[in-house]
Amino acid sequence: MFKEIVATSNVFIIQRRFYHLYQRLDNQLYFSSSKLAQRFSVVNRNNSCIQIRYFSFSWMENLAVTQSKYFQALSSSDIVLKTMDTLQYVHDTTHLPWWLSIVITTAFLRTAITLPLAAFQNYIIAKIENLRPEMDELIKVLKKETAFAIKKFQWDEKYARIMYNRSARKLWKDLIVKENCHPFKTTILLFVQLPMWIILSAAFRNMATMMPHFDTKAWGT
Repeated sequence: MFKEIVATSNVFIIQRRFYHLYQRLDNQLYFSSSKLAQRFSVVNRNNSCIQIRYFSFSWMENLAVTQSKYFQALSSSDIVLKTMDTLQYVHDTTHLPWWLSIVITTAFLRTAITLPLAAFQNYIIAKIENLRPEMDELIKVLKKETAFAIKKFQWDEKYARIMYNRSARKLWKDLIVKENCHPFKTTILLFVQLPMWIILSAAFRNMATMMPHFDTKAWGT
């Protein structure tokens, strides 16, 4: 019932969660339950309350309700329902156990979707790495041109550094456009695999708990 009780010379500090403190005339204490409330009470030996502070946990209730709505919307979405139908079709067609049907479906999705995207990701990474030697040669030329511009146009160090960085970024951007290997393309696997994992997890959860419609018809599947 109590989370922490600390006793001093003439003061008791009582900390508890989800309860309200009441005092009786015979100097005894009893409690009644309360939803999501935390109270710190300081009571002396004369049974008079010195300080009482309340901490509201209503934000936790609101957060739980919001998360529940999101999960419900996800479990009832069309793509999750179609995924459930696909899993059911594989199970009914192959007549395999559910665990083996899930393994086969997952392996097929990884082979048909994840594997090509992983190969494309490695292809882009390789093209970017192949640009490094060419970029190093361009940087050497750029350093010479910057040193020449400092002497000819009397650039100070700060302005020369700004122009050097700007030119280096432009050279790298031109190489990326020329080879069509923008680094952002390496993230396509993440943006496909993560939603696929969430959808499959929601479909498995629905089928295991007979969601989104928990009724007698679900027992027949």
